[in-house]
Amino acid sequence: MIRLSMKRIVAVARGDVQRVGYRDEVERIARTLGITGYVENLKPYDVRIVAEGDEEKLKLFIERIKIRRYPIFVESIEINWQEATGEFSFFEIRRGEWTEELFERLDTAGRLLYKSVEVGEKSVELGEKNVKLGERSVELGEKNLKLTEKAVGLAERNVELTEKAVGLAEKNLKLTEKAVGLAEKNLKLTEKAVGLAEKNLELTQKAVGLAERNVELTEKAVKLAERNVELGEKNLELTEKAVGLAEKNLKLTERATGLSERNVELGERAVSIGEETLRAIREESEKTRSVIKDESEKTREEIRLLRVDLREYIEESLKEIRVKILEIENALRKAGIM
Repeated sequence: MIRLSMKRIVAVARGDVQRVGYRDEVERIARTLGITGYVENLKPYDVRIVAEGDEEKLKLFIERIKIRRYPIFVESIEINWQEATGEFSFFEIRRGEWTEELFERLDTAGRLLYKSVEVGEKSVELGEKNVKLGERSVELGEKNLKLTEKAVGLAERNVELTEKAVGLAEKNLKLTEKAVGLAEKNLKLTEKAVGLAEKNLELTQKAVGLAERNVELTEKAVKLAERNVELGEKNLELTEKAVGLAEKNLKLTERATGLSERNVELGERAVSIGEETLRAIREESEKTRSVIKDESEKTREEIRLLRVDLREYIEESLKEIRVKILEIENALRKAGIM
């Protein structure tokens, strides 16, 4: 039964992968990870690997077969993921004809032999260098002995200095204890400062909120001020009109007052003439007196009626002035000026 996590890869490795023991390494890695499948050579130079197993183990397998260790050098691996078939029971090396395999083994052995000779020659060179280094080491040892003797003297001097350092360290310990006390006190002050900082943060946040609200109200105030200016300009126009009307009304009032004064003068003069006429007529007959009396009363009534008309005109004018003033005051109140 194939598990859902089972996958298959078909890989082609390129580089120095034939006749260098690469297939053996791949077979060993697959066996270690519990992967099934096979590995085989592809003409002329590549190696094909077909492997099945758990997806995570296959990813680890891919990383491990990217070998770059002499004599193997994998330049690249082409990976093709597929669904597992479960057809393999183990991992094997699929070999070609026995002569081909034999020659591959001989080539591998020869390459390793040549490598061994190179390593041997390098080992001899290293041995000779090691002898020279040994001689150099003896010289350095003798110099080191002298330096050690000097070091002993310096160590004795160091002991003296260390004793002084101990004394200083004791003093430093006392100062450190004092510093610890101050640090504890500073810690308490710092904790208090943190509390104040947190409180300050809360207040700052509130201040920001109030500032934002203030901005909103200021914007509204600006709009109201602009509206107030508009109303003020309109009120100014109305006021100018009212002043013009008031000046006109003042002129009419002055004119009415002049007419009233003139009318009073005429009335007084008429009364005076009537009184003189009355005195003259008294000497005449009763009939004439009655006529004169009637005429006199008639004249007085006309004068009285004339005064009433003048008073009503003045009162009506004052009433209109009061109405205009009330309208101006209401407009000023609406505009926020009063």
